[in-house]
Amino acid sequence: NLLRARLEIDTAYLPELVVIGAAFSGLITRSMHENLIADVRVGGPPGSEPVSIVCRLFPQSRNSFAVSVAVDSQANGRVWSDLVSDIPLTSEQTVNDEVTGLVFRLCQAVGEEILDPAFAKDPALQASILAFEAVRKLFCIDKKNVAEADLLLERAHEIAPRGVFLAWRAQICVIQQIERLKPDKQLNRERAEWLSRSAMAADSTNSMILAATANVNMMLERDYLGGLELAKTSVRTNRANPLGWHALSNAYLHSNDYAAGYRASVLAQSYSIGSRMKFWGDFQRSLGAAVVGRSEEALKYCTSAHALAPRFRPALRYLTLFNAMEGRMEEARRRVGYLQKLETDFTPDRLTKDKEYPVQMMHKGGLMGSDQIKRVNALVD
Repeated sequence: NLLRARLEIDTAYLPELVVIGAAFSGLITRSMHENLIADVRVGGPPGSEPVSIVCRLFPQSRNSFAVSVAVDSQANGRVWSDLVSDIPLTSEQTVNDEVTGLVFRLCQAVGEEILDPAFAKDPALQASILAFEAVRKLFCIDKKNVAEADLLLERAHEIAPRGVFLAWRAQICVIQQIERLKPDKQLNRERAEWLSRSAMAADSTNSMILAATANVNMMLERDYLGGLELAKTSVRTNRANPLGWHALSNAYLHSNDYAAGYRASVLAQSYSIGSRMKFWGDFQRSLGAAVVGRSEEALKYCTSAHALAPRFRPALRYLTLFNAMEGRMEEARRRVGYLQKLETDFTPDRLTKDKEYPVQMMHKGGLMGSDQIKRVNALVD
């Protein structure tokens, strides 16, 4: 019940690129397994795999090289390609951030391909198809889609029991708690704890499981130290997982290490570029930028997150606040109107007076001074 994929790495037989190619191959293999529950075969002649990944590392000059990646589908031919060029060839021989960013985009491209109707009846792909569809739904942060995502993951786990499916369901509990989508908070918290513990018992080396468990610890248990350690382990395990960097950014921000939280948010956003989850990375970078006083950057990425996902309420809440705090009252009131359509119980005074309303990050780093609070409260008039 695993997606089968073939990975071909061509390094032009240059010793420097062979080392980097091996590291790149390892990142791809791990990320494919974590994202799509995929069994990746490295090298060898083309076989019966539904998907093949072709990577080429080639020199551009004496001191730089380029990486090209393509996804070939048995059903549809070449369906995706990407290129990173002018990468410095240094003595460290490591995979740099630009190349790392390719890996998540690659996994997303493969996931999009297996959702093609041509693969719908392949019994070996069912668990992977259900899981990828579920993850797309849960990041909408919409009550209906989140509930459907949970059911899809439950079905995927019945077909092919994997800890990562449980971890995603634990992440759903976090979303439901923060977004007030479940009336029984205690029951939801207990469910999240059980799911995350079970996921960790199944596979404590999966960066997705580590990131989701970090979020459960931080957002439901207020265990920021434990969440920080889990998030650090997640990014050490697989630095190409933007959700690990997202969890690490949150952990640092909640631990009042704002500079580290901002740096992690930059990587979370950078690695999500070119994927459907870019809005999620943009929003995290917006929060990171806000708490270190980069107000223009915060507004820029929050605006981008809202543009990419108009019904994503977290970005809309903070966008309302950012505009009000900067004195853009007409724009802020327009955002209030959108929020009232999405949240029937929303009133502007909740932004500053309701301690349970999910804009707690605005109280970090002294962002909500008396002048800013006055501007936000003016939205009530």
